[in-house]
This record gives sequence, structure tokens and C-alpha cells, in this order.
Amino acid sequence: MSESLQSLINTAVFHAKEQSYEACAEAFSEIFSAHPGNPEAMRALASIMLDMGQTENALSLLADAVDKEHPDPESLHQLSVLLKGQNRLEEAADLLICAVSIAPDRQDWIAELLSLLSQLGRDEDFQTYFPNFAQRAAAGFTD
Repeated sequence: MSESLQSLINTAVFHAKEQSYEACAEAFSEIFSAHPGNPEAMRALASIMLDMGQTENALSLLADAVDKEHPDPESLHQLSVLLKGQNRLEEAADLLICAVSIAPDRQDWIAELLSLLSQLGRDEDFQTYFPNFAQRAAAGFTD
């Protein structure tokens, strides 16, 4: 991410924390004009919406941030966490499977996925989706 984009996101988040929502909206307008659909900006805006109690709007924004052709693992994970918080565990697990498949080095996500699949009684799904991971772990190779 470019430094100027990160700076704009930081500015928008600062304005939101200061409850200067007009300035926050202006910053996001500038961001999305220059970087339409940027996943980091969309995640930041979704986080602000959550802080404001706009859960459904945040869900919708994160769903839009998950580009079907080039999914962003961070957006997939954040959407999964949000769905889990709404007790939509099956959907959360499916998104987390996608996130882990794109970013298999995220040990924290793997642990989260294993826990969620266990909670759902879907322990075998991890082996189904990630057969090589179990073989690497058994051989002592962890990323």
C-alpha cells in the first residue's frame, strides 16, 4: 500500500475517533476516488461502521470488499470474525477456510479455523481442505 493511501486511511480513522464524521467521510471519498474498492480502506471503513453500531452496513461493505476473482485474505478474515460474532458460524468457517487457503502462513487463523471447525463438528474438513498441511506438520515442517 502506498504511503499516501495509508496516510489518507489514518486521517479518516483519526477523524472517526474524534467523531468528526464529515471530515472522515471526505477522507474516504478522496480515498475511494483515487483507489476504488481498495480492500484496506474498505476494512477501515467497516471497522468504523462497527464502532458506530452499523453492523449490517459493515457486513455489506466487507462482503463487497471480498473480490470473488482476487479475494483479499484480510477482508475474508475480518468478515469471518464479524459473522462469527453474529453466531453465523457455518458462513464464518467457510470464509475462514478461504482466507487460510490464500494465506496458509497465518498460524493464528489456522488455530481459529481448527477451533471453529471443532465447534461445528466439522473436524475432518481441515484435512479435506488442507491435506498437505497435516503431512507437513507431522514431518515437523511448519511455516
